[in-house]
Amino acid sequence: MKVVFDPEEFESRNLPFKVNRLSPTIGGELLGINLSKPLSEELKDLIYEALLVYKVIFFRDQKITREQHINFGRNFGELEIHPFANNSEEHPEVLKIIRNKDNRGRENAWHSDVTWREKPSLGSILLMLQVPKHGGDTLFADMYAAYDNLSEETKEKLKGALAVHDFAGFREGLVRQGKSAEEIEEYNMKYPMPEHPV
Repeated sequence: MKVVFDPEEFESRNLPFKVNRLSPTIGGELLGINLSKPLSEELKDLIYEALLVYKVIFFRDQKITREQHINFGRNFGELEIHPFANNSEEHPEVLKIIRNKDNRGRENAWHSDVTWREKPSLGSILLMLQVPKHGGDTLFADMYAAYDNLSEETKEKLKGALAVHDFAGFREGLVRQGKSAEEIEEYNMKYPMPEHPV
């Protein structure tokens, strides 16, 4: 499969779905795909390619079960079980995020999911069950565009640079939950702050 990173070139192909580009550099709605049905190999490849092109993709108004949600994710690789989060007991690969006036959450800060793993996952697949009429807290930033807009001098300084990735926020949560220093050290050993290229 030849991957195209140019939205115009991708959209000029004879695609089995429509694309609604959401901004100049990030975000695309893929229209006309029914995620409740198994995907053909061609469609899997095109969805994966769309993710690379648009960086964030949306499938609106999908009426899918939790099992269909999981099966959709398995099209793109092995699913991970988040070690620190509120996972579903029946489906531990599903992370439950519940937000309301009584439960505001702690994930509402800029972050990249699970970069504290040695090999971070390809991405996250969010299924919203109740969507507010206005607003919502999930925002996305195009870090490729951010890098492209740096000065050449800054890009030169970053060449070969590595960043240490930590699960500090989760570690703080473990302390609040009353985990012992020994238990936290076990997590430190299992997730030893990998370095990833900047």
